[in-house]
Amino acid sequence: ATQCTAVDFSGQEVTFDPASPGTPVPTTIDPGNELRSVACPSASQCTAIDYYAGQEVTFNPTSPSTATPAPIDATRILTAVACPSTSQCTAVDGFGNEVTFNPASPGTPNLVGIDNATNPIGSLDAVACPSVSQCTAVDGYGREITFDPASPGVPTPESIDAGNSLQALACPSTSQCTAVDALGSEVTFNPTAPGTPTPTQTNGGS
Repeated sequence: ATQCTAVDFSGQEVTFDPASPGTPVPTTIDPGNELRSVACPSASQCTAIDYYAGQEVTFNPTSPSTATPAPIDATRILTAVACPSTSQCTAVDGFGNEVTFNPASPGTPNLVGIDNATNPIGSLDAVACPSVSQCTAVDGYGREITFDPASPGVPTPESIDAGNSLQALACPSTSQCTAVDALGSEVTFNPTAPGTPTPTQTNGGS
């Protein structure tokens, strides 16, 4: 409640108290790269991913200058990351792949296609992992994909928003997720049995 961390398109992170932000100073953690997403499983550990270099960078938000980026995705188009624990993160990319890794020691994790079972291949734009054994991602064609990051197999993308571009996602539990799309609608669903949920306009379509 007293600490937030954001990342920007200049490879910087900034950490601040949301109730009293003052004038925090951004710190470069991934020089020359565009950071797209960040997840912080603890107050002393965050992991961000960059868009064009396919790297993750794990850092202590209270002392970020020691961060060292590490490559995890040869496609180089990472779009989002979720970290259900300090030893496990899952990132998704623009080619329908997920990559799960230990942020403390990423090594060369396996890239697994989870959104290429149907055409067109989806650009995965958001991911949420309410537990270490369940993640859900959403794509630019209104589909959700739920999988076990330790053993993703070949999950089947499920349509939940009739071809609209889903852009953000939150899953407070393993049985409930809410996604928002580019048209200003939200759709809430059970990721293990999404069925045909009904999108609801939330901002008047603007």
